[in-house]
Amino acid sequence: MSASFGFKQTDLGTLRTFIGMWTYSTDGEFTINSGNASAEDMTILIATSAGDIGTGCQMDFNDVNMTAGSWFHVVVVFDGSLTGNANRLKVWVNNVAKTLTVGGGAVPATLLDGGATLFLGKFGGILNRFYNGAMDLVGLWNRALTAGEVATLYSGGAGLVYPFTPTAKASRFRNSIRIGIG
Repeated sequence: MSASFGFKQTDLGTLRTFIGMWTYSTDGEFTINSGNASAEDMTILIATSAGDIGTGCQMDFNDVNMTAGSWFHVVVVFDGSLTGNANRLKVWVNNVAKTLTVGGGAVPATLLDGGATLFLGKFGGILNRFYNGAMDLVGLWNRALTAGEVATLYSGGAGLVYPFTPTAKASRFRNSIRIGIG
């Protein structure tokens, strides 16, 4: 699986959800958040059971250095066919690979498919982890993108969608949400 999105936060806060499929303690899948320990970083939670409350797999990316009011482009790639946390889960911010730090557990070989709702800017269930800002060019793929495809998404700037063909002229990050699933 891969996810790509541009965002600009109005203000920073810890564990604010960008994209996720998780209903707290009843239907865990995955969530991409601002950092657990620092709002300038990122944390990705991957459920290891349907009732996981976010402790099964926590991977932190502590070198993101987000700031409020600035646009960032993020690509998250999960590939369970590989071994090792850093091989199975990769994050690029503005086309720069970020360093994975284990916060807890290990990246599983498969993602759960419990049927949780896909949320943009909200964690499902009872937790109030709302994102505060703008998002643009949201894309989801059912496969692992290559480093070359990540670079194309970042540097294309014309709204490239699966299978990476140019669409009508579009500026990168123009304060709207478009979702492409391929």
